[in-house]
Amino acid sequence: MGHKKNRKQQQVGKKPNSTLNKNGIAKQKSRKIHNRNLLEKLNKTTHSSLLSEKIRGIGSKPLLESKNDIAKRVLNEQKRAVEEYEKQQEDIMVAIDDLAQLMSSK
Repeated sequence: MGHKKNRKQQQVGKKPNSTLNKNGIAKQKSRKIHNRNLLEKLNKTTHSSLLSEKIRGIGSKPLLESKNDIAKRVLNEQKRAVEEYEKQQEDIMVAIDDLAQLMSSK
């Protein structure tokens, strides 16, 4: 009994982060929320572009477009971005090689 009383006194004035069960152990709810936040961070690019597609919707593209079509288009955009990035990296490497040849010839 005394232990319960002490625990209640400790919590006065501050809100507990998660709800406690009868044993004083935090429930799993907060961990699930944390995991969901991590997943959203991982999928942020896909998620935000899917959302923006849903919001945009009006215009040249049909209003009711399946999620599958949107996901395919987003994936293609991401592939194009990756290809563009790789091409830039290649150009940078060529420029570095040219610079190295210039430096060695001097």
